[in-house]
Amino acid sequence: MNTVEPPEHVLNTFGLTAHPPVAMGDSWVGGWRVGEVVLSLVPDHARAAWSASVRETLYVEGMRIARPFRATDGRYVVSGWRADTYIAGTPEPRHDEVVLVADRLHEATAALERPRFLLQPPPRRRTPTSTSSPRPTVPRGRTSRCGRRGPRGWPSRRHPTACRASRC
Repeated sequence: MNTVEPPEHVLNTFGLTAHPPVAMGDSWVGGWRVGEVVLSLVPDHARAAWSASVRETLYVEGMRIARPFRATDGRYVVSGWRADTYIAGTPEPRHDEVVLVADRLHEATAALERPRFLLQPPPRRRTPTSTSSPRPTVPRGRTSRCGRRGPRGWPSRRHPTACRASRC
């Protein structure tokens, strides 16, 4: 859960100064309710801005959608915080209705152009001790017995199977 309270400048930029922020708890993934608006941290600015622009005009029959609440200067995200309208209610296990509404949501969004962040492959994690390689690895900071190092100065990932030094 997010225990970081929204900063004062974020509250001012969204024009939310009349009420104090109240933590929403675990079910809101660290959101803070300020009047009829919920503020929450966003891990990816591009995704949050795209989602807000879509939800601003989206209509799906039988579905309540939390509309984005723009800042006073028109932005959707301010210093890593987004604001959405608060919709009262509690989650209930109505799985058949959820599937029907999900189908309607798919129909409503099928014609949207895919955002660039969905078209790009996820960033690759490059570390000297990556676990994605099935080959044996040498922990960072150590050298192999022969002292061989890889192309970036790290111990060779392929050692000892690829080592051609005669003293290994």
